[in-house]
Amino acid sequence: MPPRLKFHPLALASALAALSPALMAQTAPAPAAAPSNKLETVEVTGIRASLQRSIDAKKQADTNVEVISAEDVGKMPDKNVGDALSRVPGVNVQAGNALAMDEAERVAIRSVPPSLNLFTVNGHAISSGDWHISDQASSTRSVSFALLPSQLIGQVTVFKNGQADAIEGGISGSVDMKLRKPLDFRKSLTGEASLGVVYADRAGKTDPQLSGLIAWQNEARSAGVLVQAFSEKRHIQRDAAETFSRGFFNAAGATASGDASLLNVRFPANFNAASFQGVRERKGAYIGAQLRPSKDTDIHLSAFSARLDAQNFNKAPYATVSGMIGTLATGAYRVSDAKVVDGVLTEATLTRPAGSSTQTQGLMVDQLLRDGAHSTSQFLDLEAEHRFSDSFKLKARIGTTKGDGVTEAQPYIKLGLINPHQFKYKIFPDKAPEYAFYDAAGKAIDLSDIKNYQLVQERTNAPKSLDKEDYLHLDGEQRLDWGPFNLLKFGLRATEHRRDFSQNLIFWKAERDGGYSQVGLSSGNFLPLINGVAPALPVPAGSFPADQGKGLGGNYPTAYPFFSEAQIRAFNAQYLYQDPANINWGGAYTIKESNQAAYLMTEFETGAWSGNLGLRSVTTKVTSISYQRLGNYGCEATTPRCRVDGAFSTNAQVNGVFLPQAVETTHRVLLPSLNARYQFSRDLIGRFSLNRTMGRPNYGELAGSVSLTNEDIAKGPLTATMGGNPALKPTVSNNIDVSLGWYFAPRAFVSGGLFQQRMKDYAGRGRTSLPLFNPLTNKVESFDTATRVGVDARVKGLELATELPVGAGFGFGANYTYVDAEDDSFTPAQPMVGSSKHTYNLVGFYETERYSVRMAWNHRSPFQWVQVASAPFNVQRWADAVGTLSASLNYKISDTLSLSLDANNLNNPRRKYYHDGLEQLPQGYFVSGRQYYLNLRAKF
Repeated sequence: MPPRLKFHPLALASALAALSPALMAQTAPAPAAAPSNKLETVEVTGIRASLQRSIDAKKQADTNVEVISAEDVGKMPDKNVGDALSRVPGVNVQAGNALAMDEAERVAIRSVPPSLNLFTVNGHAISSGDWHISDQASSTRSVSFALLPSQLIGQVTVFKNGQADAIEGGISGSVDMKLRKPLDFRKSLTGEASLGVVYADRAGKTDPQLSGLIAWQNEARSAGVLVQAFSEKRHIQRDAAETFSRGFFNAAGATASGDASLLNVRFPANFNAASFQGVRERKGAYIGAQLRPSKDTDIHLSAFSARLDAQNFNKAPYATVSGMIGTLATGAYRVSDAKVVDGVLTEATLTRPAGSSTQTQGLMVDQLLRDGAHSTSQFLDLEAEHRFSDSFKLKARIGTTKGDGVTEAQPYIKLGLINPHQFKYKIFPDKAPEYAFYDAAGKAIDLSDIKNYQLVQERTNAPKSLDKEDYLHLDGEQRLDWGPFNLLKFGLRATEHRRDFSQNLIFWKAERDGGYSQVGLSSGNFLPLINGVAPALPVPAGSFPADQGKGLGGNYPTAYPFFSEAQIRAFNAQYLYQDPANINWGGAYTIKESNQAAYLMTEFETGAWSGNLGLRSVTTKVTSISYQRLGNYGCEATTPRCRVDGAFSTNAQVNGVFLPQAVETTHRVLLPSLNARYQFSRDLIGRFSLNRTMGRPNYGELAGSVSLTNEDIAKGPLTATMGGNPALKPTVSNNIDVSLGWYFAPRAFVSGGLFQQRMKDYAGRGRTSLPLFNPLTNKVESFDTATRVGVDARVKGLELATELPVGAGFGFGANYTYVDAEDDSFTPAQPMVGSSKHTYNLVGFYETERYSVRMAWNHRSPFQWVQVASAPFNVQRWADAVGTLSASLNYKISDTLSLSLDANNLNNPRRKYYHDGLEQLPQGYFVSGRQYYLNLRAKF
């Protein structure tokens, strides 16, 4: 059972006991609400009014913040919260591992990875899952914005400086999204509805988009209810020409290739012509109920639920170059016509040696369905606030949130082109590659003919990631009259968090029932046989999209024997099975995390100075449970009884012995902060921040999956490789931030700032000593382990921004961010993953009473995407510079009706990734196409 806070009525009554005077029967109509000091309480309309509100909030804040209002979003083609944040200084958009770039999945603040930034809703945590199988396995802490449509936004605030009353978890900043409350509206009954369609030009599909809101409040403005719902369907298609990985010639491989000069030369390990197709249906609702029985009491109950169904189909025929050349000492294809540029084999002919008996897979036609792929997010939150006097108030919050990311099944058919005679390829730094297979007569092999293939087996799985948190907050404010100190804030926060991850393996029925055998291939895959015969395949009834490869360049094959979705499901139902007992225990884990925090903060104001000074204390208790594979050593083959205490044996299909490993750690961190604001004049404001922040490692980084066999250990010394390190500490950063803003006219400002962060225990790569079970000595010993370790990291940079109304309804905005970020995982230090040195946004608009037009350009420079230690070359994957153009046109038909046309990715960007910082060795080219949204909006 997962640990949880027990929210019984008695506990809730105790937590809110101080509010009891307000909760008594008060039936008289409440007087008008007192003025609020919140950033947003008033509705505005129009681009210029919206900009003024955001600028006012930024100007008045003690710390460095960015504010996005609902009107900002309504006048831009922002389809989720991430899209809206992408135009803020210091924020970069990141996509998920599907690399489907039509919507933002996550954001990074000042280039720090998304998992080290904090996202909250109404000031509380929100759990979510991921829809794509690779993201489900990565188990990041960051929230998936794919579940949060932009219609939910009341106001989004990006906090770039730490302060004591802010929830810990954001190294470079935190983002809080305020949802609207029933009593925020002016009218007793308010309604909004949007009916529209979206056209995705790459997929060639048009789908419906619906959303609506209704808010009611009584005449006394003492009670209200709000209901908001959305239903959005959209087809996606992401086409790619990619190279999953790169190899290099070791001494044996270079000799076997016939060209010893190729030693340590890199080569593309595979060539993949992929088409990723899917349907995303995002549905959900938000409900808020608010009670204000007196001017001093406010109670708000809110609930949210969203689900993203993301059925997807990946067609990926790829040439397995690494199966033909490289590290094979025998059976390697001979290399001729070699051309080497910057240490990369950019062009070559590979020929199978005469008389070779090695079974070589030259090409795999991979067809994978992700049935039941989905993600969810939910929360239930109750907050109550009561002002006991003009100088003292308390606020309490209690709630729960959960989310999951699941792929229910992965039906597949995989075909292999076995022992092709010859393969020729050529790669380019600016377009997709060219390649082809040939037979012994020099004739190009017809890759569309299924008779040239054999069925190939490769193990697939169905992952499930579950996330849950229960939380309790208590916050207080006491007005002071102590010289410059005018307000004392204090509070407590407690959470119980749990993350579970598992994978259900998919097997052939003949592996269970008998008659299964297989033939090994050089690629590491197998040719499956049932009673000595390959399973019968259906007649291919599928195809690539007609436009696959359009916009990628190059000249590579696109005609292959594809199967329809129905054929793949039928084949899997006949030959394969999925059993809940077939768990991949080596990759499963549970992370339990208990957090307690307390803070004390005072606000001050004297003359032109104002700000806050405080201290937050955080204690994190972590229990990491993972499973060490012992091979077959720990258990008798004929009985389920194991000789290692606590170990268990699996069934014959999974075939392993696993020992649960539970590691408990406790971490205590103090987070001091000083934020100061100095008003040089009415329009010129400076800010200074000196603070310490913290973030926690990804859940997957805390899971110590490892496999050790007797043979591994007998070789000595005691070494191991682990996917994660349960002993990782929280990342702590000491930060300094200085900024200056000149608000020289209505809706106009110029600002600039410098920032620096020095991090300790950033989760990098390295080696450390960790306790593991040694099956040869039957005891736990220290192993020198390659895993995640805490390293130092540094971030420094500057931000510039301006908003300027030109006149006659025209205006523009621009911002630029420079970041220099690196970590010490390698020597010399390498750029931090996800860090672009240069990011800028340009926005222009024109607005009249009836019309408005807004265009936006977003650009970021190259950044490192993957970083893995390896010899003789560290594995690095880089994303090239990219820019995107978006536009929004709005026409006001009447006071209650408006029409909008939004467009994303108008420039149809082609995104390029490359290996090891070498543009001569592309990792892939990707295109997702443009999206057009037409919406009719009504309000009353």
